Amino acid sequence: MLEYRLLWGQSARLVFHSEFHRSFKYGIAKRAKDVRRTWLAKPGCTLSNGEFECDFRNALPLSGVEFSPPPQRLTLTYIFGQFDGSQFTNFSDVNTTFFDSNFDSTLTMICGAAGGGGGLLTFHNTSFEGMDFYKNVHIQNCEIEHLIAKTFQNLGTLNYLGFQGGYLNVISRRSMHGLDIMPDRTAVNPLGELRLDDVDLIPGGIPTGVTDPLVNLAILTIKHSRVSSIMQDNFRYLKKVHTLIMDDNPFTYMVKAAFRNMTALSRVSLKAIPWQCTCNNLWFVEDFRRDGIEFESEVVCDTPGQWTGIRGTDYLKAICEDSQCDTGSMPSVDFGVQNGGSGIRMMTPRKPPPRQRAPMGHQTNKKQWLYGSHPADSHA
Repeated sequence: MLEYRLLWGQSARLVFHSEFHRSFKYGIAKRAKDVRRTWLAKPGCTLSNGEFECDFRNALPLSGVEFSPPPQRLTLTYIFGQFDGSQFTNFSDVNTTFFDSNFDSTLTMICGAAGGGGGLLTFHNTSFEGMDFYKNVHIQNCEIEHLIAKTFQNLGTLNYLGFQGGYLNVISRRSMHGLDIMPDRTAVNPLGELRLDDVDLIPGGIPTGVTDPLVNLAILTIKHSRVSSIMQDNFRYLKKVHTLIMDDNPFTYMVKAAFRNMTALSRVSLKAIPWQCTCNNLWFVEDFRRDGIEFESEVVCDTPGQWTGIRGTDYLKAICEDSQCDTGSMPSVDFGVQNGGSGIRMMTPRKPPPRQRAPMGHQTNKKQWLYGSHPADSHA
């Protein structure tokens, strides 16, 4: 009986020591985790729900190894001035094995005050050094005087590159060289998108050659960004783009040749475009229908004047189906045989149908960007 008690006592002490050891280890681990969750050691930076927010004015320089947990989601606010490698060091040493697979690694850059204002942003060839672990980069309310050659080369490959608000002035034709944008199949939201939303493109659009390196791009979105024309070679290498969104821009027609290589195109949105209606200019109405491309817009004529506010499909039926007249404003001439002899007959063009109310296109709302929930764009 005594022996049994001694054995029980030894076992009890062993169990006690084992449980204490586990509790002690758990306590240390829990306290360490709590410290990470409330990390505020770096002046100018805060941590909330796994996302760091750093004030560009007083948080620099930033070292990637100073963050714990690692900066998987990093937002820089109040940006104004230079953005170069000397301000962001050791980001190549960030341990990405600790990233949360429920979120995509995202760098958000907000110029001026968060949610409003704006500020000058100047890039260098050392911009984004060591930051190639970011899948998504979003630039908001930034006044960019010069998008230099190879601006994003240090990022390597992105799942998403977006600009919202602000302006782009001088855009180098080689600004996208060294960058690839493609759907990341390991991402929470695979996109492969280049997006410009409410950006003042001072040149009047994207210069020819800018998108040439983006051969794996899947989605191109340029909304309310002052695109005044679409040139023949703007999309010449975008063979994998399946979604094109060009809503609310001032161009009045599109050159058919611009789409000659976009063989993967399956969805197009051209809302709120002031169309110049001619038989030639409305080529895409029939072509998109024939090719099975989902066309999410109502074409409404802005010019010629007598057709303002009339649906483009009505224009095509009234002017183009029979006479094949390009402008619909000049009488056509019928060189034929009249009463057994040759003759010339002047044909008066049809009058436009009575004016009718037609939807004038969807106006894009300006919204704060939240990755993964683009307004009106659900990318399949």
